[in-house]
Amino acid sequence: MFLARLFLASIPLLGRLAHGSPHHFTRADNESSIRWSECPKAVLTYATLPMQCATLKVPLDYTNAESSEKLDIAVYRVEAAVPVEKRKGSIIFNCGGPGSPCGPDLGAYAQRMQAATGGYHDLITFDPRGTKGSPIRFMCYDDPVSLAAAPPFIAGYSHEFALGQDWSASIVLSEDCAKKQNETGSLIGTAFVARDMMQIVDALKEDGLLRFWGVSYGTLLGATTVAMFPDRMDKIILDGVVNPFEYYHNQEVELFTDADGAFSGFCRGCVENPTACSLAQNMTAAELEESLYGLLDILKAFPIPNPNRHLPNQVPEWTYSSVKGNIHSRLYFPQTWPALAKEIEAIISTILTDDSTRSRWPELAKKLNAFIDILKAEGTFSSEEARGLYSRADNQTEIIKAALPDHSIFGIKCSDMFIDSASLHNMLPTLKARMKKSRIAGDASIQVPMTCANWKFKAKERYSGDFKVKTKTPVLVIGNTYDPVTPLASAKNVSATFEGSVLLHQDSYGHDSLTQGSLCTAKAIRAYFLRGEPPQVGTKCPTEVPLFTKSDGWDDVVKQLKSEPLSP
Repeated sequence: MFLARLFLASIPLLGRLAHGSPHHFTRADNESSIRWSECPKAVLTYATLPMQCATLKVPLDYTNAESSEKLDIAVYRVEAAVPVEKRKGSIIFNCGGPGSPCGPDLGAYAQRMQAATGGYHDLITFDPRGTKGSPIRFMCYDDPVSLAAAPPFIAGYSHEFALGQDWSASIVLSEDCAKKQNETGSLIGTAFVARDMMQIVDALKEDGLLRFWGVSYGTLLGATTVAMFPDRMDKIILDGVVNPFEYYHNQEVELFTDADGAFSGFCRGCVENPTACSLAQNMTAAELEESLYGLLDILKAFPIPNPNRHLPNQVPEWTYSSVKGNIHSRLYFPQTWPALAKEIEAIISTILTDDSTRSRWPELAKKLNAFIDILKAEGTFSSEEARGLYSRADNQTEIIKAALPDHSIFGIKCSDMFIDSASLHNMLPTLKARMKKSRIAGDASIQVPMTCANWKFKAKERYSGDFKVKTKTPVLVIGNTYDPVTPLASAKNVSATFEGSVLLHQDSYGHDSLTQGSLCTAKAIRAYFLRGEPPQVGTKCPTEVPLFTKSDGWDDVVKQLKSEPLSP
């Protein structure tokens, strides 16, 4: 879910490995070498269509021609809706990350993806090396005790010494990861994952070409694969785009360009839907937004004990860092905004019902008093109703939380990067630029660039070429108006790099086009995969998804797509 950069460094073997080795393929008539079987129940928890599972053996180390060691990767399939003889090959999907296993995501998105692509393709995904479930899962700590002993990261504006505290924590984490992952940690970089993906293409024994739909980090994987193997690309969608130039140089500033716009949208949606969001009684959207920033300012100095801290998945206290991080993560999925409003109500409710808490900060509380008094006078919520709602997560958030204990995001991302020196002084321009770019998100997730700056080892293969390549079919790039982590600006930058590519602008909130349904976007994707027809240059697709309804609009889109005849 995140990225962008320019790179100058090189490593041994890069001259040989920068681009994919050439291969010549014809359509294979023999069966796939992948043997599909029933999936474990855990994979099917959120599945919207039947799925099949398999494992595929791939080389453990692509840089070691003398090694015969193999790695098992988990592969997943949702079969096409048409008979085998009418199918148009497979589309490989990557759900983002880095560090996310993709089987559950394919299951959750299968129905909408099959409708959007036309149903003529098998949908395939896999769990990238190093992620949860991989034999070489990237874990820096063996148990909860050692994990808890690591110093915590906090948001960069938490206090005046926060950056120094986070820098120290990043050194500890990078050193602990180097000790724990000294054998296989260098084998999980994006270039190796790109080669794994082409191994899947080969094993499918179709036409030797990659058809791909990647979201978030999946666009970085997709862009890298296209650049490494340009002659083996068919139809490629990059959706919710990471800027590869910033990503590979640990200078990600562009990623939060539209985060503040997304937060303003949350506040506007709240004001316009008072029955679904009681936070904004008698306030304008701008006043609500400033009041919420005021709440965050108060939490810097006076964290609030969480009355439900003994329950599962609860934070012990509501802090500036935890609440701000939760707000930003909720901006990814607009259908969760009603839950976010309830979570904020729970915090305010605790303040209202705890005189000792409120009395500790009479001066700072002035910024919030008007906000609290309005809510109290209106009687819009009760403390008992609001308690317990703070971390009542939707399915998407639960999936994300389940992946948090490992450190594959660091193992993949940091090992990919070209960085010559590590110092807080050298990092400050990037960190300050991020904070300037976004008030709501700029100081969030700074542990990633900081840890990457201190990283102790590199991936055995890192892509060092450019992205100025031409593919058989123009690459389709999709960007949302208010994506909180992969902005439209990144989509425009990447589209300008790939020769002949076409940008589709979806006018929506949330992270990538799968988050809010657009019939216009879905029809464009269908025409692209079925007939190789990209949308017209300058296409802007509307969405008709009301905010604060808990709906993502996709049920209506799927229904309309199914009612229309196909012309493959």
